[in-house]
Amino acid sequence: MKQKVLFISHDGRRSGGPMLLLNFLKWLSEKNLFEISILLNHSGELEKEFGKLGKLMIYNKNISVRSWRLKRFLENRHRTNVIKTINKTPWEFVFSNTITNGNILEKLNLSNTPIYSYIHEMAFSYQLYEKRGVINGTIDKTTFYFCGSSIVKKDLTERYKIPEQNTLVVHSFIENPEKNIRIPQNRKLLCKQLDIPEDAFIVGMMGALDWRKGSDFFLNTSNLLKDENVYFVWIGKRDNQYYDEFMYDATLMNCTTKIRLLPSTEDYKQYFHLIDLFFLSSREDPYPIVMTEASSFSIPIIAFENSGGSNEFLDPECGFVIPYGNILKVSETILELKNNEELYTHMSQKIKQKSVKNHDINVNANKILRKINGEESGSF
Repeated sequence: MKQKVLFISHDGRRSGGPMLLLNFLKWLSEKNLFEISILLNHSGELEKEFGKLGKLMIYNKNISVRSWRLKRFLENRHRTNVIKTINKTPWEFVFSNTITNGNILEKLNLSNTPIYSYIHEMAFSYQLYEKRGVINGTIDKTTFYFCGSSIVKKDLTERYKIPEQNTLVVHSFIENPEKNIRIPQNRKLLCKQLDIPEDAFIVGMMGALDWRKGSDFFLNTSNLLKDENVYFVWIGKRDNQYYDEFMYDATLMNCTTKIRLLPSTEDYKQYFHLIDLFFLSSREDPYPIVMTEASSFSIPIIAFENSGGSNEFLDPECGFVIPYGNILKVSETILELKNNEELYTHMSQKIKQKSVKNHDINVNANKILRKINGEESGSF
């Protein structure tokens, strides 16, 4: 009989953390080593995908009834039953993805069951989530920590006094990075769909359109280049306050004609055929999966200094690390790459090579499995 294992995700939305966990579970399920169960703290677009890989549970489940009192009662009872089910199951181990599942972990009563947490947050996020009370349970219950980057490990160990031997750095990973190739015809079709000239230089970003991802940096850079044949495409916008604020500023800056804001989509990878340069405008990003994907499509990357794991991956041959918040330098760098075909080709080749070497799921995911099986030491 296969061992039962439980994987926990803070939600099932199409964002970096859940998608990384989904990749890991697909890889793990192909090995057929465990009987997999998955608990989503909150639901989301990837819920069906998770459900294909094992028994799926939703902790904060929305129950639709007319009476709000009955609704609250039924939802509280559902959460209680989920925890009871988990606590009475003999798990081989529990794997919690992100530091924000503490509200669930603190309710678990699983003596002698190792709990592994894969951490993807940094200093600012710790401050934010501490206020929400979702971190303490992770720190109290975790047996061993996988860290998405060295800066994640540094922030985690220093802030919570975690021994280094209880950590292991494992960078984000994707399946078959060597197979990702930009196709010119796909770019041509997307340019037509988005009303972008085919000869334009296209700068892209993917993620939530918010302050932490640097949406204002992205917008202000586009404003500096609005008189150039440079277009800016962001994939991941939602109809919320951030979008309204972004468009308000873009309209007053008179640069909306050079910006395309697109919603998150299951087929988001198609836009890597469109993008010439990836501008990771984030203020804080531990080691974003979109960076691993962009690099696998031979797309040079710009990121900010002191912003996270991008600084560990990028070097002068494959991208640029710009002083934090210096959008003038970003705009100058974009034009440099746009106008220097030889430099652009060299960087495209180098970042592809580095992505294949650093982001293969068969290497990085196996580090996690080897550690769980007692075959890998801690620290770096």
